Amino acid sequence: MFLWLRSAVRRRLYARRQRARRRFGNVGVELLRFRHAPKTPFRRDPRWLRAPRQRFGFGAVIVSHRHRFVFLAVPRTASHAVRAALAPLLGPEDWQQEALRLRAASPLPRLAAVRHGHVSAQQASAELPAALWRDYFKFAIVRDPFDRFVSVCAMLNKRNPGYVGRERAFMKRALARQRFRARVLVRPQTAMLVDAKGRIALDYLGRYERLDASFRAICRRLGMPPRALDRRNASPAGATAATVYDAELEAAVASLYRRDFELLGYPDRLCA
Repeated sequence: MFLWLRSAVRRRLYARRQRARRRFGNVGVELLRFRHAPKTPFRRDPRWLRAPRQRFGFGAVIVSHRHRFVFLAVPRTASHAVRAALAPLLGPEDWQQEALRLRAASPLPRLAAVRHGHVSAQQASAELPAALWRDYFKFAIVRDPFDRFVSVCAMLNKRNPGYVGRERAFMKRALARQRFRARVLVRPQTAMLVDAKGRIALDYLGRYERLDASFRAICRRLGMPPRALDRRNASPAGATAATVYDAELEAAVASLYRRDFELLGYPDRLCA
């Protein structure tokens, strides 16, 4: 009886792998192996085993086969709230790259190697099956670059008691440093969103400024029931874009995020 059952399980797994290979090529088989073979290197690594895989935390990219979508999380755009709303709807074959607490990695080694978790469109399209990237609904949330930069700096200084009241001075000093400008949190949003030709590679970009309406539109597109978004990982209270910018800082931020203003349609000047 045991041998018969083991043979039946093997036949079923073989059939599933064949279907995955026909649909997505060899990468599809790797996705199945990640689920059924826990001895792969990144499943064996204890950093990825701090919580069961079926517990969805805060990932920076989600691939859902159940609902046929790819979500890329741009830092400081309420992506935590979006991921938390999507997580209960994911199926057993779905996965996400979770870097905040190192609980889950992509089944694709090159994406799993992106340790900060914020996978770009070019990285995802190069590793995911071409049919999946073409046919699945791909989306992200974007934010006004001026407002987002204030949020980024507040988050980086949330444990710095000397930051409050000196926000503008910190921002000007930081922008003069190439290392700061190259940080994942600070880089232009479009660096994550464009293809090799510099064009937006996703199907839909929701707006942080209209987050609830954007998320309802995403749910309608995916045939999901609308879900409320909770406030998560919010920036500490402090300076706002209306109070922190002067002409010098505005020009520096506008220069850093020039492509964001061009491709995302936000005004590159603050209202006087």
